[in-house]
Amino acid sequence: AVVGSDNRVPVAREQHGKGGGNGGPCSTLFIANLGPNCTEDELKQAFSVYDGFNMVKMRSRGGMPVAFADF
Repeated sequence: AVVGSDNRVPVAREQHGKGGGNGGPCSTLFIANLGPNCTEDELKQAFSVYDGFNMVKMRSRGGMPVAFADF
C-alpha cells in the first residue's frame, strides 16, 4: 500500500487462514516494497490511526526493508 497525501493507508479487510491450521485468522500484516529510507517510526505513525494496531517491526536482510504490523 502507498501512503497518500492524507497519510491514510488502505487496509485489506479480507483474511486468509493457513491451510490445515486450527487457529483463527492471523493478526500480522506483512509489508513489503518499502523504500530504503522508510523508518519504523513512519510506519508506526501511518498505522496508529487504525483501531486495533499494536506494534510494527522492521527487518532488513540483504536489501530493501520489510515490516510486520500486529493488529
